[in-house]
Amino acid sequence: VVRNFTQSFAGREEEWIAAGKSLKEHGYVVLDGFCGAHAAGDLTAQLTALYRTARGTSEFRHGAVGGGPEGIGDDVRNNDSIRGDRRALIDVADPRAPSLHSAFFMVDQMLCVMARGAGVGELTAITHRSRPMFTCYEGGAKYIRHIDNPDENGRLITCILYLNEGRKADDGGELVLYPCPTGRKRKGSASAGPPVMVEPLLDRLVCFWSDERTPHEVLPAKSERLAVSVWYHNRLP
Repeated sequence: VVRNFTQSFAGREEEWIAAGKSLKEHGYVVLDGFCGAHAAGDLTAQLTALYRTARGTSEFRHGAVGGGPEGIGDDVRNNDSIRGDRRALIDVADPRAPSLHSAFFMVDQMLCVMARGAGVGELTAITHRSRPMFTCYEGGAKYIRHIDNPDENGRLITCILYLNEGRKADDGGELVLYPCPTGRKRKGSASAGPPVMVEPLLDRLVCFWSDERTPHEVLPAKSERLAVSVWYHNRLP
């Protein structure tokens, strides 16, 4: 599986350098067809089956607010009016989703290219990647405007891979970014831009800064919306 993914990203350095320049200028980047249709279909099938099997167990919990970088600290709060998804932290080596390791191995490689080839210096400070968080937003679930790293919790960049096959335009659940690259007076930051609406399409990868440079929200979903997210940290836990 890793070999197939390695072959699939061979020659994609130029695309990833361009993506790094977009991240550097705008604070976010959207890449379609990231894994490839076949690989994305496999991963979607694996994680959908996992959700169907484990949804009613303790593995899947209501999305929480607070709790530190992995949402498991003492200050966890549940409130569906703020965040209504169900989520599970899973391992990239989970045998129920063998394609997961390869997908995020490719994200690892892309961020390395962005750091070195596109000059996104902040990415050279990455120390580790979080466990993937698999989420499902069912009908009506949302997540109000928030920041992934409001309190120096170590999250540097957020990466979300969407897994919604056969999505319709009125299914809801769009991600809305409010990019403000000057949120922290970073060298070379651009001025704040308008909100950016991102449809959660199959095999679409979205990356953005986890701090106050990229507030974002998930609009209410009208049908099941699946995604898997990871955070790359710039300090050890």
